[in-house]
Parts: sequence; structure tokens; C-alpha cells
Amino acid sequence: MRKTKKFLVAFLLTLLCVTIFALVGCSAQGKQGEKGQDGLNGKSAYEIWIDNGHSGSESDFLEWLKGKDGTNGQDGQNGLKGETGAAGPQGP
Repeated sequence: MRKTKKFLVAFLLTLLCVTIFALVGCSAQGKQGEKGQDGLNGKSAYEIWIDNGHSGSESDFLEWLKGKDGTNGQDGQNGLKGETGAAGPQGP
């Protein structure tokens, strides 16, 4: 019985502390700061590509991104043959 009372007292004190902290924390907000300046627009990937010494249209850039075709790989081994299934119902 004593452990139950101690637990109940500890629980109620914790609940009280959390409630007080929540009430104080919600009312203690700072004031709004000033709005900063907007940043400059960045360059597109195409513009960076041009700046790095490449030349061509945006379509050329997109084709450059694809890269060259790789070599064909080897075919894998055939899989094991499956078991024959049960015969289904015959149609009319």
C-alpha cells in the first residue's frame, strides 16, 4: 500500500510540473523578428554545364546526361523446369 501511495504522489507531482511548464512555456513566446532580404536566383544545371566549358542546346545537355551505352552482359543460366500442375475442369 505504501508503494502505491508513493507512486501516486510521484505521478501527481510529475503531472503538476508538466502542467506548469506547459502553461509557462506557451505564454513566454518571443516577438517576431524582421523579415530578411530575398536571395538571388541560382543557375540552372544547364547554365552550370555551359559555365564549365560545354556548348550546345538544352537538348544536347540532356543527351550528355544520359552518357554512353554500356556493353551487353552475359545471359544467365536457364531456371529449373516447374512441376506439371493438376488438370483443370474441362470446358463444354
